[in-house]
Amino acid sequence: MKNSKLITLLRSFSGDEIKDFRKFVNSPYFNNEKTVCTLVNLLVSLHPGFNENKTVKETLFPKLFPGKKYNDALLRNVISRSLKLAERFLVLREFENNPGYFMLLKLRALGDKNQFFLFDKAVKSANETLQSITYRDGSYYYIKMMYEDEIRRFALRSKSMVYLPEDNYHNFIDNCVRYTATELMRAYAVIINAEKYLKEHNYKYIFLPYIMKFFEENEHFFKDMHYVHLYYNSIMLFNTNEEKYFERVYEITLRHYEQLPDIDKKNSYVVLANYCSEMINKGKTEYLSRKFSIYREILERNAQYEGLDYISHVFYNRVVNCAVSLGELKFAEEFMARYTRELPGEHREGTYNLALADLYLKKAEYSKAIEVLAKVKKLDRLYKQQLYPMLIKIYYCAGETESFLSAVSSFKEFLKTSDIISERHRKLDSNFIKLVTALFKLRDEGESKTRSRLAILKDEIIKNEYTSEKFWLLEMLKELK
Repeated sequence: MKNSKLITLLRSFSGDEIKDFRKFVNSPYFNNEKTVCTLVNLLVSLHPGFNENKTVKETLFPKLFPGKKYNDALLRNVISRSLKLAERFLVLREFENNPGYFMLLKLRALGDKNQFFLFDKAVKSANETLQSITYRDGSYYYIKMMYEDEIRRFALRSKSMVYLPEDNYHNFIDNCVRYTATELMRAYAVIINAEKYLKEHNYKYIFLPYIMKFFEENEHFFKDMHYVHLYYNSIMLFNTNEEKYFERVYEITLRHYEQLPDIDKKNSYVVLANYCSEMINKGKTEYLSRKFSIYREILERNAQYEGLDYISHVFYNRVVNCAVSLGELKFAEEFMARYTRELPGEHREGTYNLALADLYLKKAEYSKAIEVLAKVKKLDRLYKQQLYPMLIKIYYCAGETESFLSAVSSFKEFLKTSDIISERHRKLDSNFIKLVTALFKLRDEGESKTRSRLAILKDEIIKNEYTSEKFWLLEMLKELK
């Protein structure tokens, strides 16, 4: 049972959650099967490690069915029912932690029972709940829209009213528009960012021009909707790369940080960091320091968690790479020492070794860098796409011609055949290969290289707006001089 769906799910429960789950299963309202109670009580006592010897099916069966001959189908049935209860427990817990949706269903239930007094009392309570919600994203305006709808439904059914006060209709429609605009903006921002920095989806942005124009022509309508302003300026930044939108996203993030949902507390900073990467690719290397400051601000505010108990392996890798590129090696080492254990288990070793190789490369400890890279399992796009450039840089610095040329050839083949990277990244990395190869050839010429040829290559590197590793390329060029 070690890797069963039930144990995998229970392993993710916190200490408080596992205690509450035991109470949940032992409540007759939710479960009246004693074998399920027995199984869950046994498993809860083994949380979080779930000792393999104690969770073997043959060990559990006699504790659930004393005196009976082992029957796998019978045991699987108990496990299946326990899993369904665990899923139901999570749904109810999520529901209880969401006061807006709880409020809506409370209004619906009282309305359906024609409880006039209790319904009116619940409306007053609902108003207080709506005022207390600080995360005013799309779901907030959906709740406000449906709140007005519940009032309309109750009034029409219980009070035989044909017409409602105008403000009910106005509030319903206004919140419908706010909800739709917020969710469309959010969806477009996510898709545009993914297409630009990850992989193309070939999505047709049919409504994007209309929603952007509607926002621009009715900005007063969205005056206090900081969430929509954040998305609008993020989209404009993606599409134009204009500095003014960078500053606006940063200002909104700073001013309204506490009103943003956990995931957007980090993502708003990621938008800013991605823009800095764009500028670095265009030769504005001063943005590397600004990017580093953004990452430090994320860490100071603990925004890296996104409401979870672990951090993204992509974020971890980018922080280390940025720090190492700037020569902030002490910061990189302290970051790795503190946050490696907070990476998801399946990515911990690979991400750590990639970061460690970056550190060894900066310290000119090339054999150690190659040694740790050999431990990296190519679990996802990040590892595959970063492994080859890392090897190329190591072999370049170590002066290993054959290994360098082999790594370049392998990377070219990967870019040619891979369907997991965007055309933008393909172009960035292809240009890196072209420029690092030119740099390698120029270095091999020794003293025969001229200042003019170095200047030409520097100019080419700076002017090429679509090349990865630009900061490193310029560093290597500087060493040649």
